[in-house]
Amino acid sequence: MRYSVENYTQYQKDSDSKAILNVDKNALEAYKAQRTAIKKAVSSNNEIENLREELNEIKAMLHHLINNK
Repeated sequence: MRYSVENYTQYQKDSDSKAILNVDKNALEAYKAQRTAIKKAVSSNNEIENLREELNEIKAMLHHLINNK
C-alpha cells in the first residue's frame, strides 16, 4: 500500500519497502523526452565526427596521389 508524503503531492511512500516513489507521470515523460533528445544529439555529433575523419582520409589520399605523379 502507498501513502502520500506530507506537503509533496508528487511523492508516495510504499508501506512494504519504505521507499519514497515519484508518481508524477508528466515529469517522467519529460525526462524520457529529454533523454531521447540527448541521445540523438550525441549520435549526430558522433556521425559528424566520423564524417570529418573520413573527409580527412580522402584529402590525405588525394594529396598522396597528386604528389606521386
